[in-house]
Amino acid sequence: MAGNSVCYATAADLAMLGLPDNVLKKVDAPTIQRHLEIASGTINSYLRSQYKLPIKVDSTTGLYPAELVTACVYLASYSVIQFIGYNPNSADSRFEDRYHDMVGNSAVSGSRGWLDRVASGAVSLNIEVDQTPGTNEGGPRVNTQPARGWNLDVLSRPNTKFI
Repeated sequence: MAGNSVCYATAADLAMLGLPDNVLKKVDAPTIQRHLEIASGTINSYLRSQYKLPIKVDSTTGLYPAELVTACVYLASYSVIQFIGYNPNSADSRFEDRYHDMVGNSAVSGSRGWLDRVASGAVSLNIEVDQTPGTNEGGPRVNTQPARGWNLDVLSRPNTKFI
């Protein structure tokens, strides 16, 4: 997902909503960015069944919907924790819980994550319906046939009878 791909959260979001400083100091910026990109790609794999991608930032705020930022942070946080060495018997388990809140838990019967519910349409994002303002995608299409030889001059004459 490198280049001009969509990334729903930033490293600053990850620091503010996700990982503590002592964890972030163990991982370089390009690695953090890659985890955020992968998390955004995972989110898109759920969104594409219900939304036209890429999701655009809000035209008023210039931000992605907060729920997408949060989902990206939760997925990326768990990914980074695994990258540096996950310890299920520590506070690291809260990152696993957040991850399962997003994608569900296959170990728990019937567990559906938030992204599963978005993909099924049970939950929806508060975004503009038309993600491509300025393009007219819903106008009628009119096709005509070649002229059939009608003589409009004859049809417009008074006292013309048609059988």
